[in-house]
Amino acid sequence: MSLFGASSALAAQKGVIVSEEAVVFQNPDFDSTTLATLKGGQIFDISDGKKGAFYKVRVKPGMIGWVADSDIRPLSASAVKKIEDR
Repeated sequence: MSLFGASSALAAQKGVIVSEEAVVFQNPDFDSTTLATLKGGQIFDISDGKKGAFYKVRVKPGMIGWVADSDIRPLSASAVKKIEDR
């Protein structure tokens, strides 16, 4: 089962917050409700694809939202391993 449900075509990958802070929106829309604010350098599960200018992000179990692609960068598996080994 993928991060975004069994029927979802979107698979999960890791992404790192590249801005000082990133806003998590309820929908892929800058006018949507804000769910959380993430700190730079944190790593999250994100969708492989984007919807407009947003990646779908799992903030924590039970909380999924959308982060602007300018605030998060997808990571390769080897990059995730290097970061986690620090």
